[in-house]
Amino acid sequence: IILSEHIFQRGSLMIKITSVNFPKDLYNSFKENNVVVFAGAGVSMGKPSGLPSFSKLADDIAECFGEKPMCRDKRDPLYRPIDLFLDELSPNNKMAINKRAAEILNDRYKKPNDLHMNIIKLFKDTKNIRIVTTNFDRLFTKAFHKVYEKNAKLKIYSNPALPLGGNFNGIVHLHGSLADPEHMVLTRTHFGRAYLTDGGVRRFLLPLFQKYTVLFIGYSLDDVVMDYLQRALPHETMQKRYILTGSKADESNKWKSLGVEPIRFEITKEKENDYSNLYDLVDKLANRLNRNLIDWENKLSSHCSKKPQSLDAEAVGEVIEALENRDIVTTFIQVNNNTDWIQWVYERGMLDNLFKETQLNKIDRILGIWLSNFSNTHPELLVGLLIK
Repeated sequence: IILSEHIFQRGSLMIKITSVNFPKDLYNSFKENNVVVFAGAGVSMGKPSGLPSFSKLADDIAECFGEKPMCRDKRDPLYRPIDLFLDELSPNNKMAINKRAAEILNDRYKKPNDLHMNIIKLFKDTKNIRIVTTNFDRLFTKAFHKVYEKNAKLKIYSNPALPLGGNFNGIVHLHGSLADPEHMVLTRTHFGRAYLTDGGVRRFLLPLFQKYTVLFIGYSLDDVVMDYLQRALPHETMQKRYILTGSKADESNKWKSLGVEPIRFEITKEKENDYSNLYDLVDKLANRLNRNLIDWENKLSSHCSKKPQSLDAEAVGEVIEALENRDIVTTFIQVNNNTDWIQWVYERGMLDNLFKETQLNKIDRILGIWLSNFSNTHPELLVGLLIK
């Protein structure tokens, strides 16, 4: 219990959201509008969207050409990475590949799923949305207009017409979109042109990775897209990169070797490919990032009516966030007249400045007012703090 609670004390590196240890600096980067979300094929696979993974798309394209599906066994001489497999399907006509892919991925009647919607909600407002997707579908655009009014403005970019990576907002289709199948990046030839020969994608990504914190969602370790993203970028002078992943704990080092910090969520064992915990995590994260003062008042009223020792780690993290925020701490003292919390707040060092000859900040002064509220009713508690 001590170790579990220690993770969430003041100055800690993690906060608890659902059952996930979520990096505090990534959470703060969202609050500071300095995050770009990269969305992969996994985002569009859940119902009701139901679009295929990149490997399933390759198999479907192969079927259209009357060819066998892709070999998955890397030890087999017939094995080819997805991009090379697609390259060899139609060596003399790369546009045929794009045409087939566009027919299979037709999103005209497809609907965005909850993950699309909640990724949109991770951002404070329409002006701060920064989503880069390697998907060709336009479900994020549909999700945007479901979250906001239909006439809300959204900038949309698509390869090869990419914006400046160090200064943009909106949705970027990094590998092209169904709106212009000719420029969709699918085969090894396409990837080579985008990342190396022409280098337009790399020129967009380099300043982006230098300026913004990045969160990957919907990618796996063996994802060919991740391979190109990592190979195209140096590791130095980069902001932090994270990925939400259901991979096993022993795969964490592999992610770290790619310069990406894994944030692990559990995949339900009873149901294969059940990513409900991922959906729940992004939903709860979006709700917490968008919480207003009334929402905070309701949460803190519930938490502070209980003994602090009875709260779970997620609730403890929320109280500490309130105590560290100049706007929310006022709500904390307004709803908390529970003496059980005095010792708890003191033990976490949040009252230290009140007993030192030092300049008090706004939070110190507000907590000082809170303590003074107990001076008539429980003077012995304040004397106890003075003695300590």
